[in-house]
Amino acid sequence: MISCENDTYRLLNDDIDPVLYEARLFEAIDSTTPSHWVWEDHRGGGGSWTPKELMKLRYVWEDYHDRIPEAVQSVNDYVSKLGPTSWERRDG
Repeated sequence: MISCENDTYRLLNDDIDPVLYEARLFEAIDSTTPSHWVWEDHRGGGGSWTPKELMKLRYVWEDYHDRIPEAVQSVNDYVSKLGPTSWERRDG
C-alpha cells in the first residue's frame, strides 16, 4: 500500500500503476501507520495518509494520472525506493 484515502487503499497494480481499491476487499494484518506518512484532511470530510515526500505536490495522485512530469517522477522515485519485493508479483 502506498497511501490510504477514506475507505480505499492505493496499491500498485500489475502494471506498477498506483490505483485505488476499496479497503473492504482486504484484511489488514498490521494497522500501524508508517512513521513517514502524514495525514491530510480533505474538504468535505475524510482525509488521506500519504508518504511525506509525496506531499510536496498538492495533488500528487491526480497529477500522476494526468502524467504531469514532476508528479510522475516523484511517484516513480518513491516506488523505486520501496524495492522490487514490495510490489513484485509472485505467482505460485
